[in-house]
Amino acid sequence: MSTATSPRWSPVDDDTHDLLTAVAEPHPIVGADAQEIFLAACRADALAHDGMVSVNRVRELMAEKDIPARRYSALWAHCTGRGKPMVKALDDQGHNIWEECEGSTSGNDGRPFPLRRWVSEAGR
Repeated sequence: MSTATSPRWSPVDDDTHDLLTAVAEPHPIVGADAQEIFLAACRADALAHDGMVSVNRVRELMAEKDIPARRYSALWAHCTGRGKPMVKALDDQGHNIWEECEGSTSGNDGRPFPLRRWVSEAGR
């Protein structure tokens, strides 16, 4: 007959070490902080360019910020649309105005992205 023992916690096992390391190390900006920084960059770009917001210019403004690429990309969709701070910019015929992505570190160079138009802070 064999006996079963309950799991034992050890402060030095691989899983615990990884968890403690993750908690102790500085983290990239997440949550509302990332959105506030992102919107500040978008607003600054809009003020400098007659209300138009460029993916490329905003990326340059945020180059020193530690926001993960996936989070950064998600912010564009989250902050664009009816009732939000930005809408997609349209030409006189009602078609999206596009720009080519340049300087991306996430493999999006050459991909078209819509320009945005800053609407207001009220959408937040």
